[in-house]
Amino acid sequence: MLTDREQRIVDWLRTRKMATMRHLQHQFQVCHMTVFRALKKYGYYSSYNHNAGYYTLADVPEFDDWGLWAYRDVRFSRAGTLLETLVALVAQAPAGATVGELEERLQTPVANLLSRLVQRGRLERRVLRGRHVVYLSPDAEQNRQQWQ
Repeated sequence: MLTDREQRIVDWLRTRKMATMRHLQHQFQVCHMTVFRALKKYGYYSSYNHNAGYYTLADVPEFDDWGLWAYRDVRFSRAGTLLETLVALVAQAPAGATVGELEERLQTPVANLLSRLVQRGRLERRVLRGRHVVYLSPDAEQNRQQWQ
């Protein structure tokens, strides 16, 4: 249950759709932990761009079929972080996805993160026709279907 102060933070954030931690702290003259407790109790998403610097309430985003939502130039994902979003998008893509396709959909650079996900075994990388790199699910059956 939210305290009165936490409820005021939540109500204000709902009217603004999103805000930075610094803005929320300044608006209510409270510390980081007070804002974070309110967000955690209520449920929230942090942006996957702008270094996860923006917050929105869990019931504010109207996610598209890919689990993405943008407000102004700030982007949010149902999957949470950009890394988890990349894994989810590749898993959803019937034929895997290229860097260009992912960057176009996400509107943010992702090439370095894809390499990290391949190294960790979260995605698989294959070369198509000797020049196009395609990222696929590491799940054997889904990988086979995507590659076909």
